[in-house]
Amino acid sequence: MRVNLRQITRSQLNAAVAADPKRSVRRALATLTRRAVLLQEADRSGLGGGLPKEPIARAKAFLERVISGRVICDNVTQRELRDMYAVMKRRFVHGDIYRVAELRWHCTTKGEPEGAQCIDRALTWAERRWLPLVDAVSASEDLYWLGQLTAGDGPIRFVEYTFHVDPTGKSPMPPEVVLAIRDLSVGQAHVSTAGAGTRIQLLVEHRPPLNRLLDSPGVVDEIRAELCPRLIQRNRQNYVDTLVGSASVDIKMRLLPAGHDVPSHAVGP
Repeated sequence: MRVNLRQITRSQLNAAVAADPKRSVRRALATLTRRAVLLQEADRSGLGGGLPKEPIARAKAFLERVISGRVICDNVTQRELRDMYAVMKRRFVHGDIYRVAELRWHCTTKGEPEGAQCIDRALTWAERRWLPLVDAVSASEDLYWLGQLTAGDGPIRFVEYTFHVDPTGKSPMPPEVVLAIRDLSVGQAHVSTAGAGTRIQLLVEHRPPLNRLLDSPGVVDEIRAELCPRLIQRNRQNYVDTLVGSASVDIKMRLLPAGHDVPSHAVGP
């Protein structure tokens, strides 16, 4: 392959393919193209002084020099902060958030022709085996291993889930579940026999309501921590894409390794 006036050799291609997790020739050629245009631009612009001589390190260092992360982060606009606040708003403004671990003995009519008998068994199991143990349950691991020890006795499943209750009380969970979980303290469990079967529910975490605005203490710092890496990556990618888009790339298809994944419309005979 030739990128502008820079030749890419077979050994360089082999090394790039070997370094690619998917062993893709197409991806290796793209990597070599990006590296080539960065090395050429470093020489052409006069900004390559003092950079490493090794090609991979030199291309990376040049990109970091010409698209400075510090400069980008020091010039974040208010609009960018507002837009990122909107993306992250659920972190700053939310109602109650509950994380629950649950051990279920679940009965359904599908695949369980004797549904009533299953429910009776589940209730009996809960009264005899789970109720005496519920006060000793304080962590997700307790429920998990309890389920493992009794997995062969019935349709028992261990699950974890998180749900949100907005300030008006709306939630995707059934009202009876919300009310039951709200009555628990973190690390406390109870046995529920509502619905088809029975279950132990443990409140693992409770995050109380928040209403932090953009000008609230610490919010801008949190947004910057998320936003800056994205802006740096986007600006550097745009810069490289512009260089590649204006480059002359010639691929010698007949010289590529057998079984390659380069599309047939690639440039060159």
